[in-house]
Amino acid sequence: MPVLVEVFASKGYTGVALQDITELTGINRSSLYNTFGSKDELFKLVLQHYVEQRSSTVLVVLEHGTAGLSDIVDFVRDSIDHMTGPGRNVGCLLANTTADLDPENPLVGSLIDEFHTSLRDALSFPLRRSVELGEIDAAMIDVYSNAISLSIYAIVLAIRAQMPQPKLERQVALLVALIESWRI
Repeated sequence: MPVLVEVFASKGYTGVALQDITELTGINRSSLYNTFGSKDELFKLVLQHYVEQRSSTVLVVLEHGTAGLSDIVDFVRDSIDHMTGPGRNVGCLLANTTADLDPENPLVGSLIDEFHTSLRDALSFPLRRSVELGEIDAAMIDVYSNAISLSIYAIVLAIRAQMPQPKLERQVALLVALIESWRI
């Protein structure tokens, strides 16, 4: 499954041909159709796998930190580094899919909504800790979680558009500065 996540993330749904899938998996075309029914169904499984994997391994980090806003800053930097590391300039499968397909497409719409809700919910954990630490005003948790989520999404789309690294680093620095400016 990771190979399929990688190829769909880098080429997009419309850029991946069945031939690509058969070459990567070693499964012939008829077996793919017998197992998954269609490219759409296979892609839906790849997206579900990606959402579950990202939610269980990446977002859970936010739930267990103790440093409030610093945990969020670390999460932002680590997430962007993961997507732009050596040989990785592909971004996020969900963001790339949104850019590639209509978000109202039943293939992706509910999964994208589910992941963004998970991200906002996960961000609320360190934001609540930030309140406990006296870093932010409790009334701003929802606003801040939405602002961070949307900002991360915009940066991921910039990765997809192959924004030059210096500009990308500036965008990340601006988001970090914004988060740091929320400290009381």
